[in-house]
Amino acid sequence: MTLPLPLGDLDHRTAAALAEVAVRFGDGLLRATQDQNLVLRGVAAATLPALHEALAPLALGEATPVVLQRLVSCSGSATCALGLCQSRGLAQELRRALVASGLDLDALADLRLRISGCANACGKHPTAAIGLVGASRRVGGHRLPCYVVQL
Repeated sequence: MTLPLPLGDLDHRTAAALAEVAVRFGDGLLRATQDQNLVLRGVAAATLPALHEALAPLALGEATPVVLQRLVSCSGSATCALGLCQSRGLAQELRRALVASGLDLDALADLRLRISGCANACGKHPTAAIGLVGASRRVGGHRLPCYVVQL
């Protein structure tokens, strides 16, 4: 079972609670994915309702469209000295805009969106159907952050 982690974030309290969930409902292991999510292995189909109930207080039990589960972003300029843009902020806004758009997000399951804060590709933008890479432009004598869209 995939446990979507928006932006790949997992605080220590949630991690501790998930460890208990993994032992109770799975094989005791959680695996990290390249899409910044977790996979709980060995879950029996009969335990799914109870598992969803256990995940609800952790805000991990709700259904998330696959396109949003696969949205990947590097840390960007928030913590990286090479980052030119706030890629995590863009990922949050893109996620919000997609949810509010009214689009059939389930129909976009095969679409991969990736955001990198610079050309180093830590967000894996070259592997995406739609990749955004942080850059800068000179406007009125000032350097401003921007994104280059790669399709």
